[in-house]
Amino acid sequence: MIIIWGLLLSYSSIGQYDGGAQHDISFNMGSLLFQLVPFQSSSVKTGPFDLNYKYKRDNRAFVLGFGVTSTEFNVFAGSDTGYNLRIGYHKHTELSEKWSYYRGIDAIRSSRGFNRPIDSGSIYSTTGLGLPIGIQYHFNPYISVWTEGIFYLSVSSENIFGDFSPVQFLPPLTIHLSARL
Repeated sequence: MIIIWGLLLSYSSIGQYDGGAQHDISFNMGSLLFQLVPFQSSSVKTGPFDLNYKYKRDNRAFVLGFGVTSTEFNVFAGSDTGYNLRIGYHKHTELSEKWSYYRGIDAIRSSRGFNRPIDSGSIYSTTGLGLPIGIQYHFNPYISVWTEGIFYLSVSSENIFGDFSPVQFLPPLTIHLSARL
């Protein structure tokens, strides 16, 4: 809660004038890509976050991401349904007219793992800090695609003496399609 409050206060200096601010919404296109081009015959693992929102001003961004993972068709029906939530701050750097990269810090909560290919039987609920680094390609000022990897430092309330690892890497598993509003 303190992190959320701090992030909101960091944008209070923007004031009532919102000129130059950008609102980006992005969708995880991994599931669609796997349906169009079947890379594997087993279940699709497309990363932790399905929907992301970024409020950007200058080169700073407030980020909110949400994802749902399920082994069943109806995500609200089964006990194998989990969610991933992140709230963070990213700093963007332009590399060229079309390319940029970003890095940041995220507060992350995961209830059933991160929907990665290596996630298997032992899946823990975790809470921690993520250190994302991503790259973005801009088709035009309003449409772009991006991918990111996240180093994740976490704690778990479950069996921490088993095979739980407090340091994880969430690889760039998918492409996100982003639209500026």
